[in-house]
Amino acid sequence: MVPQRNVIVNSRKAFSLLEFLVSVIILTLTLVALFNAVVFFLNLKIRNTVSSRAADASQELLANPQKLENCIGKDSCEELLSSCTSSVYCSSPDVCTNLNSCIVCYTNPENGKKIYYGLSSFQLSNGTYKVELCWIFGNSNGTYTTVITLPSNF
Repeated sequence: MVPQRNVIVNSRKAFSLLEFLVSVIILTLTLVALFNAVVFFLNLKIRNTVSSRAADASQELLANPQKLENCIGKDSCEELLSSCTSSVYCSSPDVCTNLNSCIVCYTNPENGKKIYYGLSSFQLSNGTYKVELCWIFGNSNGTYTTVITLPSNF
């Protein structure tokens, strides 16, 4: 009689490999979702910054009253898109200082980067203008309208 031996089949290695692959897939999906969430919230922060700084950008016109006169009757969003692709990127930084361009620039104090706004104005009375600034970021855009009265020494 032959002695009986207990035969043990070790199927644990194949199961470990399967567990490892599932774990890697779950980890990858989690990291992709986390990355997408970070990108979404960064874009949301930029969009909110661009829209909320329009009021501050309109104050830049006090230093450049000629832009108010040169941009009467223009479409603010068309003016922005004629020179820049969005409110956060413009290929020519001299649009900020060019008095003939209908672009208003604001330097963000948080990061030192410029934000670009399209400008359109309408003269209400001598030295008083209705101003519309247009901002564009991604699929979002908006306008900010205010009235600016220039100091009497202009």
